[in-house]
Amino acid sequence: MRPRGAAHPRSKLTDAQALAILSDTRPLAEITAEYGVSRATISNIRHRKRWAHLAPDGMDRLSEKEIREIREAGERLAAAYGVSRWVIAEIINHYAPTAACARSRVSAGT
Repeated sequence: MRPRGAAHPRSKLTDAQALAILSDTRPLAEITAEYGVSRATISNIRHRKRWAHLAPDGMDRLSEKEIREIREAGERLAAAYGVSRWVIAEIINHYAPTAACARSRVSAGT
């Protein structure tokens, strides 16, 4: 098994830094300037493509049953609003545009 995260010899980040990036809501440019890594690295951490082995703060306190209940709640929200679970996750993670922004794109024809 290959070393992961901070244990990897070419890692530029510590586990604590990766967890901080995961919950950081600032624009990518600000985060990359602070940590000295690429936008792709920050994006990969945020989208759990890299450093996915780290549990976000509080995740370790949830039981399997609680995790299942949270997932089911997301499914219920998606069904209630006629969108995918992915859209619900994007909204929760602040990646989705605001409704006003989305409406302006529709009215502009984009």
